[in-house]
Amino acid sequence: MTLQILVGFWIMLAAAVAVIAIYRGLVARDDDEFVHLGRNQEQLLKSQAALGSKINTLDKWGKALTAVTFAYGAVLAGVYLYGEFIEQSRRSAMGS
Repeated sequence: MTLQILVGFWIMLAAAVAVIAIYRGLVARDDDEFVHLGRNQEQLLKSQAALGSKINTLDKWGKALTAVTFAYGAVLAGVYLYGEFIEQSRRSAMGS
C-alpha cells in the first residue's frame, strides 16, 4: 500500500468524524432543555428520552471514531517519519 492510499483513508475517517459532529449538532438543535414532569406531558417526556438516547449514541460513535482517527493519524505520521529517517540514513551512507 502506498502512503497516498493510507492518507486518503485517514482523510475519509476525519470526514466521517466531521459528518457525525455536524449531524449531532443538527439533532441537538431540536433538544428541549426543560424537564417536563407534569401528568399531561408524557409525550414530551418520551420524545426527550428518545432524543437523549439518539444524542448519546451519536456521542459514543463520535468519540470512538475520533479516537481511532487520532490513533491512525499518529501511526501514519510515525510510519512516514520512520521512512524519511531510513531514507536520510541511506543517503548519508551512500554519500560517505
